Amino acid sequence: MDKKIINQPVNLHKFKIKFNNYMPDWKVVTPVIFSVAGIILGSKAAKGERGIYLKLSELINQYVLSDTSVSIYENLTLHLLLPTIFAVVIFFFGLSVYGCFTVNAVPLIYSFIFSMIVYFFLDTYTLKGLAYVAIMILPYCILSLASLITITGESMSMSQLLIKTLGKSKRLNNYNFGVYYKKTLTLYLFIILAVAVRIIMNKLFSNIFVF
Repeated sequence: MDKKIINQPVNLHKFKIKFNNYMPDWKVVTPVIFSVAGIILGSKAAKGERGIYLKLSELINQYVLSDTSVSIYENLTLHLLLPTIFAVVIFFFGLSVYGCFTVNAVPLIYSFIFSMIVYFFLDTYTLKGLAYVAIMILPYCILSLASLITITGESMSMSQLLIKTLGKSKRLNNYNFGVYYKKTLTLYLFIILAVAVRIIMNKLFSNIFVF
């Protein structure tokens, strides 16, 4: 007597779990994509050598290249101010239902600015500029941008959570605001680390890089 083969139903839930495990974490991937786009756009804008690039060149000569003439506290304020402003903007985007659609513009703008700064040194000072970028700018830029990218991811998650709770009778503290605040503050510490690295590099190599 032949045995009947009974087809087992496909476990779609298990398949979904496996599929999700191989899916990228879009709250990180998306800001990275926008950051790369900012680098490309910044490089192209800098090659035109007009408008924003010319204004940025003036600011570099006035502030960035004057590190040796400012105190450590002024140096700290100078390099802490810009990424802090961006981090605060990203944080408040997360408290808006529109944040998940617009917050990626922040790392794009930040990487756009630093791309033009790198171009300025490479184009103006060639090999010496390359050394300055590698030692003085990139460590600070990479750490601060990484911080902003991860903060952007948390902002997107918080904004999406707010969208899901629309129309429901929940208070703000039920939106995990405390968790969001603590994560953002923790990730912001990488910006402080970036500034510390920048100041250390400046103290060690400022005598070498005299423009």
